[in-house]
Amino acid sequence: MRKLVNTILPYSIYFFVFGSFAFIYTQIIPFLTYLGFTIFERGLILSSVSLLTLVIQVIYGFFSDKYNTIKPIFNVSYVILGVLSFILYQSTSSNFFFILLLVSLVGSLFRTLAGFLETWTLLSDEKIRLKFGAIRAFGSIGWALTAPITSLVVNLYGYPILSYLIIIMVVLSLVLTMKQKDVEDIETAELKFKDIKELLRTPDYVILILIFTVINIGFNTDNFTVIDKMLELGATNNDVALKWSIQAVIEMPILFLSTWILIKFNMLSVLRVSVIFFIVRIGLNGLATTPQQILYISLFQGITFPLSFIAQKFMIEKITPLKLRSSAQMLGLAVFGAFPAFFTPLVSGILVEHVGYNATLYLFSITLIVSLLLTFKLTQFHKTKI
Repeated sequence: MRKLVNTILPYSIYFFVFGSFAFIYTQIIPFLTYLGFTIFERGLILSSVSLLTLVIQVIYGFFSDKYNTIKPIFNVSYVILGVLSFILYQSTSSNFFFILLLVSLVGSLFRTLAGFLETWTLLSDEKIRLKFGAIRAFGSIGWALTAPITSLVVNLYGYPILSYLIIIMVVLSLVLTMKQKDVEDIETAELKFKDIKELLRTPDYVILILIFTVINIGFNTDNFTVIDKMLELGATNNDVALKWSIQAVIEMPILFLSTWILIKFNMLSVLRVSVIFFIVRIGLNGLATTPQQILYISLFQGITFPLSFIAQKFMIEKITPLKLRSSAQMLGLAVFGAFPAFFTPLVSGILVEHVGYNATLYLFSITLIVSLLLTFKLTQFHKTKI
């Protein structure tokens, strides 16, 4: 019985944690719109998330390496995220600075803990690590099932109901994470902040950071600019929730096949395929004239996200010293997560006001070509599978 519980525990954790993330995150843009903020104001608020995320992720990565632990840091931070999310969705204030503070705290913790949970899984024993893609797919299942519920309950009871649902999901998730074992033990007590410089002296690590920074500009474009365009075209909260749900469902097959992909294919080729499809995806969103067309285009998530995600996690791990295993993942997330989150909404808001949604999306599509070109600068992955 205990063996069965230990086997299904990681899958259950991802299901409930990412389900709670869906309650927290999928309605943020409609909520800010509901409070009366303009496109530019929403861009500023969402961009603020990245500044705090950058600091938190580097700190989390360093201390998890130094003290060889993730579990207690994750659990405490997750409780704080739940409390702050409760306050956010209970708020009816349209005070720009108050909402900016709340959203930046909620958004930065959400982004950090999503990556931190994935790092926790990668640093577990080999048996769990090799099932990483399938385990992460249960996060997508939790997200896919929860996202439509967010719009349903908001339409029936308003945004404050999300506060209570978030707390319920956080409590259920904590019951599970408390039972999960911490990362594998290695000797890292002498680690200092200056040791992180070792990563920045690794050319392929720096190139990977640049590649995934550009790719995440694309993901943020889809998360913010494309959703804003949907709303401009007359999409409802249900349409926005459906987009999130479709994307979560369609990415599952490749995530479940991730172990086979790691064994069968060169990671560099996997990354390039992801980028090519992403260029097409963002460009097609520029051509879309109805919310329904954007929903169809969101099916590209089935290739763009899982292939990029698998490549990101395992390519970074491949070139990382053991003592910096968490720092490498979290520093990477801090840069290629935080910078696009700051850059994209802000620049998108300015571009949309001057040239419109379509031209903005075409420009971001062209920008993604840079990440494809950078893959030809990598030196260590041409024969690497797993």
